[in-house]
Amino acid sequence: MKSALISLVEKNNLSIIFSDEIPDTLISASCNECSEIEAISAILSSSPSIIWKKNRSQFIIMRSPQSYRFAVSGRALDQETGEPVPFANIFIPTFNIGDISSRDGTFSIANVPARSCSLVISYIGYKTERIGLQFPKDEISFKILH
Repeated sequence: MKSALISLVEKNNLSIIFSDEIPDTLISASCNECSEIEAISAILSSSPSIIWKKNRSQFIIMRSPQSYRFAVSGRALDQETGEPVPFANIFIPTFNIGDISSRDGTFSIANVPARSCSLVISYIGYKTERIGLQFPKDEISFKILH
């Protein structure tokens, strides 16, 4: 896909902006004597998660906002002892999704549909923590207080 877009730019002297997130997958598209819009639509037709818009003389190609999904994983630890906190509640209230930490304190929440959100960690006998998240982020570790 990315190669086809680059070829379209070179052959037609177009201005196309796209990020590295656009996959360079093998596509099958044909378009004889078609407009710029028809050519771009043909190239992108096999990937519904990729959208485009035209801004004056520039084409901007990007992932559909609905196609972004993020994951957060980490470990709940006692701040004083550094020991894992098993069965802590880890929750993203905005999206009503969450997880319970395992015996070793690890957790994972998949399919978070936004680049930023708040993670709430609670456990009986500990102070509830709220952590702001900004994706992409690999993994987080946090310690909770009694």
